[in-house]
Amino acid sequence: MLLTIININNESLDFDTYLSNKHTLFIKNCYNIKIFIKSKINKIIIINSNKIFLQIDSLICGIEISKTNNLIIYNINNQIPTIELFRSNVYLYGSLENYKNTHLISEYSDLINIS
Repeated sequence: MLLTIININNESLDFDTYLSNKHTLFIKNCYNIKIFIKSKINKIIIINSNKIFLQIDSLICGIEISKTNNLIIYNINNQIPTIELFRSNVYLYGSLENYKNTHLISEYSDLINIS
Protein backbone atom coordinates (compact mmCIF):
# COMPACT_ATOMS: atom_id res chain seq x y z
CA MET A 1 0.00 0.00 0.00
CA LEU A 2 1.31 3.41 -0.95
CA LEU A 3 0.86 6.46 1.26
CA THR A 4 1.73 9.75 -0.50
CA ILE A 5 2.76 13.06 1.02
CA ILE A 6 2.97 15.72 -1.69
CA ASN A 7 3.45 19.50 -1.46
CA ILE A 8 3.36 19.69 2.34
CA ASN A 9 5.28 22.51 4.03
CA ASN A 10 6.08 23.35 7.65
CA GLU A 11 4.27 20.38 9.19
CA SER A 12 4.94 17.64 11.69
CA LEU A 13 3.44 14.25 10.85
CA ASP A 14 3.26 11.52 13.49
CA PHE A 15 2.39 8.03 12.27
CA ASP A 16 2.06 6.31 15.62
CA THR A 17 0.69 2.88 14.69
CA TYR A 18 -1.11 3.69 11.44
CA LEU A 19 1.58 2.26 9.15
CA SER A 20 2.51 -1.42 8.85
CA ASN A 21 5.15 -3.49 7.06
CA LYS A 22 2.97 -3.46 3.93
CA HIS A 23 3.17 0.33 3.56
CA THR A 24 5.50 2.38 1.38
CA LEU A 25 5.74 6.08 2.16
CA PHE A 26 6.19 8.38 -0.88
CA ILE A 27 7.25 11.99 -0.15
CA LYS A 28 7.50 14.55 -2.96
CA ASN A 29 7.92 18.34 -3.17
CA CYS A 30 7.86 18.85 0.59
CA TYR A 31 9.68 21.51 2.62
CA ASN A 32 10.50 21.73 6.30
CA ILE A 33 8.54 18.73 7.55
CA LYS A 34 9.13 16.30 10.40
CA ILE A 35 7.95 12.72 10.05
CA PHE A 36 7.81 10.26 12.94
CA ILE A 37 7.19 6.60 12.11
CA LYS A 38 6.94 4.32 15.13
CA SER A 39 6.35 1.03 13.35
CA LYS A 40 8.21 -1.14 10.84
CA ILE A 41 7.30 -0.23 7.26
CA ASN A 42 8.35 -1.51 3.85
CA LYS A 43 10.07 1.44 2.17
CA ILE A 44 10.40 5.23 2.00
CA ILE A 45 10.83 7.18 -1.24
CA ILE A 46 11.71 10.90 -1.07
CA ILE A 47 11.89 13.07 -4.20
CA ASN A 48 12.59 16.77 -4.73
CA SER A 49 12.22 17.84 -1.10
CA ASN A 50 14.17 20.01 1.34
CA LYS A 51 14.66 20.25 5.12
CA ILE A 52 13.13 16.92 6.09
CA PHE A 53 13.57 15.25 9.48
CA LEU A 54 12.75 11.57 9.42
CA GLN A 55 12.59 9.45 12.58
CA ILE A 56 11.96 5.81 11.80
CA ASP A 57 11.74 2.58 13.72
CA SER A 58 12.87 0.16 11.00
CA LEU A 59 12.46 -0.61 7.30
CA ILE A 60 12.15 -3.84 5.35
CA CYS A 61 13.64 -2.64 2.03
CA GLY A 62 15.19 0.77 2.67
CA ILE A 63 15.08 4.37 1.52
CA GLU A 64 15.34 5.89 -1.97
CA ILE A 65 16.27 9.58 -2.00
CA SER A 66 16.45 11.72 -5.13
CA LYS A 67 17.07 15.45 -5.58
CA THR A 68 16.57 16.10 -1.87
CA ASN A 69 18.61 18.40 0.37
CA ASN A 70 19.03 18.62 4.12
CA LEU A 71 17.41 15.32 5.00
CA ILE A 72 18.15 14.11 8.53
CA ILE A 73 17.56 10.43 9.24
CA TYR A 74 17.27 9.28 12.83
CA ASN A 75 16.97 5.50 12.93
CA ILE A 76 15.72 4.18 16.27
CA ASN A 77 16.45 0.46 15.86
CA ASN A 78 19.38 0.65 13.41
CA GLN A 79 17.51 -1.31 10.76
CA ILE A 80 17.82 0.30 7.34
CA PRO A 81 18.89 -2.37 4.84
CA THR A 82 19.58 0.02 1.93
CA ILE A 83 19.99 3.75 1.35
CA GLU A 84 19.95 4.84 -2.30
CA LEU A 85 20.97 8.45 -3.00
CA PHE A 86 20.84 10.47 -6.20
CA ARG A 87 21.77 14.19 -6.23
CA SER A 88 20.97 14.56 -2.53
CA ASN A 89 22.60 15.41 0.76
CA VAL A 90 21.64 13.36 3.77
CA TYR A 91 22.64 13.47 7.42
CA LEU A 92 22.62 10.22 9.39
CA TYR A 93 22.09 10.86 13.07
CA GLY A 94 23.96 8.57 15.45
CA SER A 95 27.09 6.50 15.43
CA LEU A 96 28.35 5.04 12.15
CA GLU A 97 28.35 1.71 13.97
CA ASN A 98 24.54 1.88 13.86
CA TYR A 99 24.66 1.82 10.05
CA LYS A 100 27.34 -0.85 9.54
CA ASN A 101 24.81 -3.29 8.01
CA THR A 102 23.27 -0.70 5.70
CA HIS A 103 24.05 -1.04 1.99
CA LEU A 104 24.74 2.40 0.47
CA ILE A 105 24.27 3.30 -3.20
CA SER A 106 25.20 6.91 -3.96
CA GLU A 107 25.50 9.01 -7.10
CA TYR A 108 26.33 12.74 -7.01
CA SER A 109 25.37 12.87 -3.33
CA ASP A 110 26.73 13.60 0.13
CA LEU A 111 26.13 11.38 3.14
CA ILE A 112 27.24 12.99 6.39
CA ASN A 113 27.29 11.43 9.84
CA ILE A 114 26.24 13.56 12.83
CA SER A 115 26.26 12.38 16.41
